[in-house]
Amino acid sequence: MLRDEGLAYAEALRAAGVDVFVRDYDGLVHGFVNMFAVSEAAESAVVELIGRLGTRL
Repeated sequence: MLRDEGLAYAEALRAAGVDVFVRDYDGLVHGFVNMFAVSEAAESAVVELIGRLGTRL
């Protein structure tokens, strides 16, 4: 449910002209950012997200 709502929200933002980054991290659960220390997949995702955020600040 959270995934589908998030994707719909991102699409609505994009349709309104907002620069949106959307990435579905297959196999990771909601809240995976808190798991970066125990999961290589979560760590990789967090590194990507931080990099994307850094380009927007």
